Amino acid sequence: FFSGLFAHTMKRADGRVLGQFRTPFMDTSVVSQARGSAYYEVGATKVICSVFGPRPYTSEFAESGRVYCEFRRAPFATATRPQTGRATEDEKEKSVIMAQALETAVILDRFPKSQMEVHALVLESNNCDDLAMAITCASLALSDAGVEMYDLVAACSACQLGEHLLLDPTDDEAANSTMSLTVAYMTSLSEVTHLQLCGEIEAGQFHKAADLCIAGACEIRSLMEKCLLKKFQQIAAG
Repeated sequence: FFSGLFAHTMKRADGRVLGQFRTPFMDTSVVSQARGSAYYEVGATKVICSVFGPRPYTSEFAESGRVYCEFRRAPFATATRPQTGRATEDEKEKSVIMAQALETAVILDRFPKSQMEVHALVLESNNCDDLAMAITCASLALSDAGVEMYDLVAACSACQLGEHLLLDPTDDEAANSTMSLTVAYMTSLSEVTHLQLCGEIEAGQFHKAADLCIAGACEIRSLMEKCLLKKFQQIAAG
């Protein structure tokens, strides 16, 4: 696999440098039936998120609301998707992670006793990093829905391939890596809302990988702001 990395230029098989992410395409208000929605595409991976609510989730008094997330892959999203119609264990786990990553950013006491429902559907996945993309897409959808938030949440991942740390790994890069790290981050508050580490890594390298993910998340957040601003300008222009 290392034949795809050119040692003299430190470039990867797709031409990116080690610390460079692929420029995503993103859009909002793509599902007319939803209160808010967003579309996020990187490479061959495509995610669409819809937001509904707030809807009551309990009859008892609760000072704050909650965020419910559902992460699913379309039957045609991957070649290995089981045709059961039920959520896989991986999808259930990622649903929980999404809720944890997003709840910190949402001002929950604005809708007591109620929940915002976020549905993420992976339309196509040729990349192991569809969780980070779903978190980012869901944050865009929540903002599009007018949900009050402390900050947008942008997520980014990195992997270790030999002695190198690679930002936003491709499927092949991730498959050959010894470690992967995903970080969801709120730039304005300098706060990590979720961190997931798979594999083993030395402490020094871990801090470098985390800093790499945070730097990538900050750049992605800037693109998210531009996407939302463009949509608001279109609405204002009528």
